[in-house]
Amino acid sequence: MRQFKIADENLKIITKSQKKELFSYSSELHPQSCYISRCIHTLHGLQESSEDIKSGKSSDYDSQKSKESISSDKER
Repeated sequence: MRQFKIADENLKIITKSQKKELFSYSSELHPQSCYISRCIHTLHGLQESSEDIKSGKSSDYDSQKSKESISSDKER
């Protein structure tokens, strides 16, 4: 029984370190992931995050890029 507990604890530790490694690797590949700084557990939380992005309180990688491309198109 003790061996099962030890194995279970080791599995949790390994899984946790693998998640950290995967997240750090994925943030290097996908630039938008660096803007994800909080977990959203409810639809209300999603709505608040959306409002923050719209109001400019929080950065949104995609909207910044689209604004840049629109302004560069207007200059042409």
